[in-house]
Amino acid sequence: SQSLALFTPVEIERIEATDLMLELSAWGYPVLSEAPWLEVDWLDAPPAHHLAHARQALQGIGAIGRNGQLTAHGQDILNFGLDWRSAHMVLHCLDISSEMAVTAAILAALLGERDVLRQADSVDVRLRVDAVLAHCHGKFSREGYHQGALHNVAQTVQRVCRQFALDLPEQVSDATLLQACLAGFAERLAKRTAKGYTMAMGRGVSLDDTDSVSRYEWCVVLDAHAQQSQGRVFLAMPIKDTEVLSQLNTDVTIKAQYHNNVLRIVERTTFGALTVAEKPLNSPKPDIYQKALSDVLQTQGLGLLRWDEPCERWLSRVKWLGTTCPDRFPQIDEAYLLQHIDTWLLAYQPP
Repeated sequence: SQSLALFTPVEIERIEATDLMLELSAWGYPVLSEAPWLEVDWLDAPPAHHLAHARQALQGIGAIGRNGQLTAHGQDILNFGLDWRSAHMVLHCLDISSEMAVTAAILAALLGERDVLRQADSVDVRLRVDAVLAHCHGKFSREGYHQGALHNVAQTVQRVCRQFALDLPEQVSDATLLQACLAGFAERLAKRTAKGYTMAMGRGVSLDDTDSVSRYEWCVVLDAHAQQSQGRVFLAMPIKDTEVLSQLNTDVTIKAQYHNNVLRIVERTTFGALTVAEKPLNSPKPDIYQKALSDVLQTQGLGLLRWDEPCERWLSRVKWLGTTCPDRFPQIDEAYLLQHIDTWLLAYQPP
């Protein structure tokens, strides 16, 4: 039987520690240490894996250097007045275009408030962005909106626009909005699976089938329930044109697949835990073919080569020779043959 927890875990054990790690770096604590919390007189220390994730995130965006010191970009993030991710997103987009910077500011402000829509039937962020821009330009209806949240979001956006002398457009394109989402939340790029969506960071999330975003194979998850497996999505940007995926910093690997006595070699493009594209290599280069054949043999064994009874008799004889005359013959068995496959098979197996 299940029972309630004796007490609710303290907040520092549940929240993301990246902003805390940024502050520790600014204060001069050794954040590259495996245990920087030992230098701090905590009431409750944050979990080690939270700090490790925070360290990796800050190094990834260049907020802390190799020596653990705060960089100029890290200081700009601290001074910005928003959480680390939102600040980095806006600062990064400023280097691209003013429209993208304003878009990033709207996203950051939306994530800092309750949903501006009342009883929304979709988590589509475009609906919220349109509402914010309409509010900023005095073109909004009071029906269907949380006026307090909408006002706060608009104030934050207008403050950022004044701070960086940005013009506030009346609308932003889907392409610009998607680019801003990917600038701040690339690891939350998500692909539909049988159980919902899987993000590039490896976590699964869920989306109501009735939500318009669920029609799309790909989306960027901006907000979701972080404390649950397959947590519910609260805000997302659907991806209509998958051509944008080609602009990601992807990895390309060659994989061998063996099925029904057919060796198939594929080129797989991945981004984090997601497969972005996969295509067969019908005429692979000799070295690629040999590597693929070797990989399959390591998993399938010599039986892949139609290892018949005469082959087994030969292997039994050479095993006997290796045992009887160890100073003259090597100890040859199936493991030995697989380990030295390049000397007796691959060299004679052109594709």
